[in-house]
Amino acid sequence: MQGARARRARRRLISLYAAREHTARSLTAMLPWVQVTLMLCAVGLLREIRPSEPFVSEFLLGEWRNITEEQLNRDVYPVGTYCYLGLLVVVFLITDFLRFKPVIVLSGLSGIAVYAILLWTTSLEWLQASQFFYGLYMATEVAYYTYIYAKVDPAKYPRVSSYTRIAALTGRFLSGVSSQLLTHFGLMDYRDLNYITFTAQIMATFWALWLPTVQYGIYFHRKSSTGNPPLDKDLHPPNGHLLRSNVVEASTLIARHARSAYTRPKVLAWSALYAVALALFVQAQIYMQLLWKQIQEDTDSP
Repeated sequence: MQGARARRARRRLISLYAAREHTARSLTAMLPWVQVTLMLCAVGLLREIRPSEPFVSEFLLGEWRNITEEQLNRDVYPVGTYCYLGLLVVVFLITDFLRFKPVIVLSGLSGIAVYAILLWTTSLEWLQASQFFYGLYMATEVAYYTYIYAKVDPAKYPRVSSYTRIAALTGRFLSGVSSQLLTHFGLMDYRDLNYITFTAQIMATFWALWLPTVQYGIYFHRKSSTGNPPLDKDLHPPNGHLLRSNVVEASTLIARHARSAYTRPKVLAWSALYAVALALFVQAQIYMQLLWKQIQEDTDSP
């Protein structure tokens, strides 16, 4: 009897050990792309939780700041628009060189700076500074969408692209719904919504710090054609010669890819349409609140 119990106990232990090993192997197999994708999606979801954004004009023109609608329209919002345009080019060039993760962290830090300034400053100069950080915040968004392509196999690009987009859109949906409900039922005022946004940016930055480092870039720090990892001197060149060589090689590859892409009519047409649509969206997003406010005032007036 005791021998049978011992055998059953031994079989249970073996089964538990086998199950644990299977789980460990599954997690190890998941790590290369599923776990990384989930972590990145968490960053994207939290980053887009900005319930204060639909009411930023009402907040800035409210009792918390001494600023006129004309100042907001002429002296504040244009700073963010032009900073976004200028920084987008710079960020595009340095994102691959810095291997994505530092730029994602920078995006989170700039978001924290934006909403800290909105919450705890009152001057026009600080408000203009917040627009600079907002332009940086929006420009560095490119790192979130391109990081995953340097971490997963090209065969999984369609899947991870959809996942990262879904995460960002889910964050926007939750942000929009929560902002409307909180203000409609009087649970929070426009200033209080900034605390939620500020907290979400801190959490997004925290998650970004835990993202795995990208070892190879798409243009810079590329994997050698032999498949061998780069030497330490390639990652940390002892002098400027290797760095210049790396920059020249990356620039040549960027030019080759651009020439290959933009000699195709479909790619050229899609890029033009996307650029126009994005520009119109940014302008509408920034200025529509002032327009709606003016329409509401005209409607309410006798």
